[in-house]
Amino acid sequence: MRLRKPSDLARIVKTQRQAQNLTQQQIADAVGVTRQSVARIEQGHGGVSFETVLRIFDALDIELDAPLSSARSHPTSATKNETSPR
Repeated sequence: MRLRKPSDLARIVKTQRQAQNLTQQQIADAVGVTRQSVARIEQGHGGVSFETVLRIFDALDIELDAPLSSARSHPTSATKNETSPR
């Protein structure tokens, strides 16, 4: 799963919630936020902490997978500068 923009997160959360026949309120209650917070996430709006996103993913049994090979294939700018000839 790749999250490149808020709409990706919105789509994943809404699709999983609906697939499990859960309401926004049920998810909100499970993670300790308001229904409006869940609605904002599903609409692709910001303003929610990463911790809240993780709790929502946990409530919906959404797994994050970040293989090390992905991190290695995108070196940081510091690494790029170190390998560049001077």
